[in-house]
Amino acid sequence: MERICGNGEIGWMTLTVYGSSFLRVLLKNYGYELEDGLILVADNEKMSRRFITQYCAKMNGNGVYVEKAKDAKFIENFQAGFMIMQKGLKEENVDNFMFQKSFLPILMVGGILPESLKSDRYIFRLKEKDVDEIYDEKMISKIVEFTDYIIENVKEVCAVLEKNSSSIFLTEYKGNEKIIFSVLAGIGAIYAAYLRKKYPERYVVDFLVKYIDETKKRLQDISEFASGMELLEILSSLVWGNLYDNEDIFVADIEKINIAIYDALRENSAVLFDEKFYYFPPKLLINICQPLLETASEPELKRRLRDEGIIYCNSADYTVKKEIVNVYGAKERPRFILVKKEALLSLDNLMLEDVFAIRNEGEKEGCIEVM
Repeated sequence: MERICGNGEIGWMTLTVYGSSFLRVLLKNYGYELEDGLILVADNEKMSRRFITQYCAKMNGNGVYVEKAKDAKFIENFQAGFMIMQKGLKEENVDNFMFQKSFLPILMVGGILPESLKSDRYIFRLKEKDVDEIYDEKMISKIVEFTDYIIENVKEVCAVLEKNSSSIFLTEYKGNEKIIFSVLAGIGAIYAAYLRKKYPERYVVDFLVKYIDETKKRLQDISEFASGMELLEILSSLVWGNLYDNEDIFVADIEKINIAIYDALRENSAVLFDEKFYYFPPKLLINICQPLLETASEPELKRRLRDEGIIYCNSADYTVKKEIVNVYGAKERPRFILVKKEALLSLDNLMLEDVFAIRNEGEKEGCIEVM
């Protein structure tokens, strides 16, 4: 979304991280306490590091990066501590970090969210615009102003939190979602009180409407991650993005393989399709999924794709053999990873072939028989 209130105002993710950490002690005193830290899931580790680097550099000393959970002892109680989830990081070490009570722990995940972190957690998708907003100098100056307001008006902030505890919005949620919503609603109410010192009431109301609406949308991330929907969305985004960026990858009807498509298939540069599946050469799909392999092994990723009904397979290596007859008349049985077609529908309900099959329309000669 755009800035939640006016040009240069603090964006939703920044306000969430900053408010949850800097206001942590006050929030806890009024019953707004998170049981563990936040998990922010980015497209890849590079994106995670961009957010951490800029946040720690610009957010008024609020962010601290730690490589290991044991280093967290140096973080102050008003700060957010960031740690990156990396392949091989033990679940015990993750839990030791996430259940820290002396500061707000934030675990950054680039790519696929490990199954051990999917349930009973406060998980949000880190979007590109969330990263971009912390490069906004106007927004950074608002952080300083907001901090000064909190320090100089502690009694007023406490009164806001006490009043907000009876908000009608809190009745819409249960369990973990109610806990995190109450925290975010409290932060929003405090920021609204800060805005009232500077702007007319209509500006404040506009902020609150947009902020609550965005909060409700973001809370959907929690249930989507728990259900595995995020893997489906990321895979679809990666496939579509790669096909847009790489015009040398062909998309072709499996019944109409011509010589050009056959050559591309041998180079792992063709995706075939029938009524039910997309047939990806394993190397091509794994190459497309590289961002997901920053936190998961290749076998784990394939297993997750199978378990969540995204791919179909009948072998231990998660592939299926398909017989074709090559240009020399000899039979071949290459292996493919079969992705269910509905998994890769675009937001406009388009299939890959609706957009990309036109690439090989000019290559008509020499069709290959498929068995």
